[in-house]
Parts: sequence; C-alpha cells; structure tokens
Amino acid sequence: DYYDMLLDHAFGDFRTLLFEVTMHPAMGLYLTHVNNPKSLVSINRFPDENYAREVMQLFTIGLYALNVDGSHQSDSLGKPIPAYSNDDIAEFAKVFTGLTYPTNFLFGQGPVSDLSFTSSMKMFNNWHEPGSKTLLNGFVVPNRQPVNGMADIHDALDNLSNHPNVGPFIGFKLIQRLVKSNPSPAYVSRVASVFNNNGQGVRGDLKAVVKAILLDEEARDCALIGDPYQGMLREPIVRYVQMCKTFHATTPSGQFRDRMDEFYELTFQRPLGSPSVFNFYQPWFSPSGPLADSSKIAPEFQILNSLTILGYANQLNNWAMKDWALMQEGTVFQNENLNPYYASLDLTPELALAGAGQEAALVEHLNLVLCHGNMSQQTRQIIVELLSEFTNAGDANTKVRMGIFLTMISPDYLILR
Repeated sequence: DYYDMLLDHAFGDFRTLLFEVTMHPAMGLYLTHVNNPKSLVSINRFPDENYAREVMQLFTIGLYALNVDGSHQSDSLGKPIPAYSNDDIAEFAKVFTGLTYPTNFLFGQGPVSDLSFTSSMKMFNNWHEPGSKTLLNGFVVPNRQPVNGMADIHDALDNLSNHPNVGPFIGFKLIQRLVKSNPSPAYVSRVASVFNNNGQGVRGDLKAVVKAILLDEEARDCALIGDPYQGMLREPIVRYVQMCKTFHATTPSGQFRDRMDEFYELTFQRPLGSPSVFNFYQPWFSPSGPLADSSKIAPEFQILNSLTILGYANQLNNWAMKDWALMQEGTVFQNENLNPYYASLDLTPELALAGAGQEAALVEHLNLVLCHGNMSQQTRQIIVELLSEFTNAGDANTKVRMGIFLTMISPDYLILR
C-alpha cells in the first residue's frame, strides 16, 4: 500500500506526496511518529524526533543551505551553512504528535491487522503537543485553541515544501536516479527552476520536473556519450526490471510475485528493503580510484563488490537460461502447470535472428533494446564470435539467451548513458 501510494503521486504535486508519506502508517512505524505522544515533563517524556529529523534531512531540504544550482551556501569562514538546527528538530517533533493507526479506537494501540496499513493515520488531538511551534525561517505555527493537530501538520509541511532548498535538493536526487551521477550545476539549476515554477506558476509539479530532467540537453546530447564521467551504474533491481519488461515477461495468472530473498543476498537490493533510511548506498559515495581522484561520485558503486558482481552474474544466468527462475514465489514446483506465477520471456523477435550467419544482426538488436545503441565494437565482436559457436539449428533458444546474458554483463550495458 505504501508503494502504491508512491506510484499514485509520483507525477503529481510534491506537497501532496509529502503529506501522504507523512500520514502513511508504514512511514509512521518506520520512522516512529505513530503513537508519538505530547510532552509530559514530570516523567521526562518528550516527542520522538525521528521523523522530524529525516523529513528535513532526506525528504525535503537536506543538511545545508543550497543555492538553486545545488551548491552549498557558505558563511563568512567558507563553511557550509546548516539548513536546520537541533532546536528545529525539536520543534518539528512537537508537530508530529497525536497520530495513531487508522483502525485504532484509542491512542497508543498497535496495529490490529493488515488493514491498519491501508489508510492514513488519524489524529487524537488530546495527545497532540499544544502551543506554538517555531519552524524554519522564523515561521510560527500558532497556539491553536482548541488544539488542532492536523492543522499544525499542514502548516509544517507548507513550511518545508516552500523552503528554497527543496527544488535543488529533490532535483539533484532525481537526476542521480534517472540520468547521471554527476549533473552539472547548470543542469540542477534548470531542474530546480522547473520545480519552483512549472511555467504556469505551479510549484512542485513532479511531472514537469521529471520531464525537465529527461529532456534536458545534458541528458540527451549525444556528444556527451563518449565522456567517461557521464552516466551512471545501473543498480541491480533496475537491471532485473528492465529484463522483465524488454522481453515481456508474462505469467499464467497475470500476477508477478518474487520474494527476492536470494536476489537481496547476492545483490544487496530488494524493493522496500533498504537497510537504513539512507537508501542502499550514500548519495555522495565515491569509489576509490579515478572517480575519487577526479572528485566525482558514483553512489551505486557502493554496493558493487566481488560478491555482488558474481551474484548478479549468477542471478542473470538463471533468469536468462531458465525461465522458471525469473520469479521466485517460494513454491516447491517451479513449472508452468503447477505455479500460476511462473514467468516466461517472449523471445520471438530475437529467435527470428538466431539463424546461422545472423549473429551480428542479433547482437545489434540486443544493443538497441538493452544498451540503447551504446555497445562498443569490441564488445560486439566478442559476443558475435561466441554466438557463432552455436552451429546446430536446435541451439537457437540457447543462442538467444546466451546473447542476452553476455550483453547484460557487459560494461556497455551496466553503465547507462
């Protein structure tokens, strides 16, 4: 349900998305603002600060005051200016009090069933911190009488979503996930400007922001393809999803279920399975070597090591060579007749290019659908020569699947440009 909520608002209004994230009981449980009570000084009880901290650091404004191009603003000593203080965290923590699961009759109760996670948390005003709260840039949430916790939350989210940091902070993160690890300041500035105003006076239009990211000159200029610092490493889950979509994976039931336990063990990724609030990797991670020496970053490389390199290759071999291994529902019988979630790939276009002497055409097709035409001549030649070893007519299926495997372990595929 939390994932569906993200899908529903991915191309909508940022402020609305921020509210839905804040109010979802899964987030309330994860960042501990569900059943967060008001202060009671006599027993040394104060509001939990977890969500208050992370909603600023990770979801909206980041750690430091930013210019519109994403660069840090500096004080008179040249040090970056903090975007918020511990006092700000404490004040925001007061706002996120009084919320409990939507199924509860009393504040403080735990979830009663799965239904507790399928609608927004609800407010108990008698458990919400009363009084005014001083937030960012001197904004004050008024001392409402009677207490109105939801009005306080809306005020706080308005304060956050209208902060000048949000455009460059969110814009930079989305560019990193969608296009490249090291966007130029000018690229960030263009995207942040669209966040601030979509051209029609609307702030936080995520559809317009994504469009600006994908259609920007820095994302589409073919002259940049040869630059070794352009692009990004495809993260493992993106490779898996791309394979399923490119070759039209289908199941008898029309549903796709994969527990992904083994995938997580071998690649360090699984949807909704990040080991911390900071994602599977740090946004500023730089692997030692030429990238670090050039002051460049490459976040996805933080989960690339000897285990995950071989783990991905082994997983890919299973997906490509054995249809039944594409989805792992956990049933004992992994075959089309007994498992409604058995997935198979439609390789009809590829099999049409599997004849003798068609190896170059097959590789060029895989280059187009998987590497977007960026496969080097050296990689093409290696794959063509290997596929030419399949000389029997009955080898067509294996030949195609081996071509997919070799393409998807190549650096030409793994680095997205």
